[in-house]
Amino acid sequence: MEKGGGNMIGELNIYSCYSFQNSTILIQDLCKRAKELHMEALALTDINNMYGAIEFSNACHHYDIKPIFGMQGDVLIDQEVYPFLFYAKDQIGYHDLMKICSDINLSEHKAIELERLFLYREHLFILSGCKEGIVERLVLKELESEALKYIALFKKMFKDNYYICIQDHHLKMQSFLNERLKALATLQEVKVCASNEVRYLYPQDAIAVDLMQASIHGEKIDRNYKVQTNQMYLKDAYEMSLLFDREIIENTNDLLRRCNVTIETNQMHLPHYPLPENVTSQNYLQQLCIVGLKKRFKGKEVPRTYIERLKKELKVIAKMGFNDYFLIVFDYVRFAKTHDIQVGRGSAAGSLVSYVLGITNIDPLKYDLLFERFLNEERVSMPDIDIDFQDDKRDEVVKYVTEKYGQEHVGQIVTFATYGPKVALRDLGKVVSVPLPKLEMMSKYIPTQGKNRKTVKEVYESSYAFASMVNQEEMLRKILPAIYLIERLPRNISMHAAGVVLSGDCLNEVVPLTKGPNQNVLTQYSKNYIESVGLLKMDFLGLKNLTVISDILKNIEKYEGVHLNLNTIPLNDEKTFKMLSNGDTLGVFQLESPGMKNLFRKLKPSSIEDIGAANALYRPGPMSQIPHYFIKKKWNTHMMI
Repeated sequence: MEKGGGNMIGELNIYSCYSFQNSTILIQDLCKRAKELHMEALALTDINNMYGAIEFSNACHHYDIKPIFGMQGDVLIDQEVYPFLFYAKDQIGYHDLMKICSDINLSEHKAIELERLFLYREHLFILSGCKEGIVERLVLKELESEALKYIALFKKMFKDNYYICIQDHHLKMQSFLNERLKALATLQEVKVCASNEVRYLYPQDAIAVDLMQASIHGEKIDRNYKVQTNQMYLKDAYEMSLLFDREIIENTNDLLRRCNVTIETNQMHLPHYPLPENVTSQNYLQQLCIVGLKKRFKGKEVPRTYIERLKKELKVIAKMGFNDYFLIVFDYVRFAKTHDIQVGRGSAAGSLVSYVLGITNIDPLKYDLLFERFLNEERVSMPDIDIDFQDDKRDEVVKYVTEKYGQEHVGQIVTFATYGPKVALRDLGKVVSVPLPKLEMMSKYIPTQGKNRKTVKEVYESSYAFASMVNQEEMLRKILPAIYLIERLPRNISMHAAGVVLSGDCLNEVVPLTKGPNQNVLTQYSKNYIESVGLLKMDFLGLKNLTVISDILKNIEKYEGVHLNLNTIPLNDEKTFKMLSNGDTLGVFQLESPGMKNLFRKLKPSSIEDIGAANALYRPGPMSQIPHYFIKKKWNTHMMI
């Protein structure tokens, strides 16, 4: 067949950095490079995950590239696991892809059964296109009759949505495989398409993938090592046209054109608070607030300003559709307080609704706090009430919420641990047999904190001692560019320390799921993207200080016979302010740093407002105003800190 007869409009099979240790590609870099190559479409096919889907969608739209949402997914066939490529044809297909992704990650076999995959046949393209796939393995074992049986089975199951995908990386065995696959596909009238199985952006980056693979498998690489191929880079249309027949390129372009998905970002999936019959969440919240307001004034007449403020806030909350949100937060805070779990400050201090519900204990009118800073109908965004719980009982609150709203509606949030310069140096240095003590010594030259943090390249160029140690190791010097590349990549997943997600719909219909290191169910979209798909994120922060306070209160009651209520402790205690003025703040949340101690010694705080303002100002930027705002105000002198 004729080659070079047409241009491919995009790439069908790209693995990003979220296929951990299998790719060096950051999504922003991918889309930028694709734009330079004048590509019209890109397909993201990470291995058994969709971590990068939203980031990929945003980046593609920024560069005016059509995003194709796919995945390399493991399928259970005859008790063996084999990879296939899946692509969402439409919106339903995208939701199907999320469900398949969740099934794979939450299942015992870490794969989806072929029979279950059949249920999603209408809205997905399903490709045999991986070297470890069942068809490919059988062909390489010269069991073509068996391979043909499976091709016939997949054709029968998935009809014209089933393709065979080939690659050409100038490998002898691959050339044989491609010819046989094309012949078998012709026998079953299955279309053949092509990809480049992209794992890096440029040919010189191939060694970085091999180094990561060697690291996770505990293998070594010596000076005689050569990459098997450096062809899995992002090739332009002309390069691809030289590798494949016109018909295959047309099939590939047709497949790319037939995938049309836009991720929905304008829908809300808020959960509903369980209510008595014939009661709306708006009415229920209003009644709770009225009762709560009366309790706050302990039977005294409620000032008109409070009534008007409460009406105003409730009106905004109802208009923005967040009645259930406040009821949910109220409920789990109440649970904590009634189950001997210390609750700290909430981040909604400007809300009277939060105050009368007991979510916070700060009267916003007394301290002139603005509700609009928390919730503003002119700025449509999710409310965000962060609640601190004592850290040894935080999981009890998460468990309560999970049981109340159902395991299918509650999850925690994924985070990604990046290699960073020290880990990249250590992991890859071990692969090329650099002694571990030397790697540890070298890592001490790499600052990783704050403004002083540096990349391996920056340290190599600025530190003579570090550069000398690198240059003493021939292989380490050779792989240095790979280390520069890898230190930026995510290495593995972890769980967000505080974030909990609630959904009115089953979570796997809104977001793909996975299991974290402790078998917790996690959303595959990170905290930066959760709200964009209409999910409610709440922060349940575990705070050690609250655990210490809980222990102190119990000990006071046990040994002194005194039951203390933190909410009734006076805010004008002279001994407390004297202690603060002496800088005796060890163990006091947010006030125990050396800088804060020094500030308090000079400020001599005498009110809770002094403490609040000092805490607000002692940070980069506002810090320069401390002498003017505080010390000159108190002492009428200009003392510099």
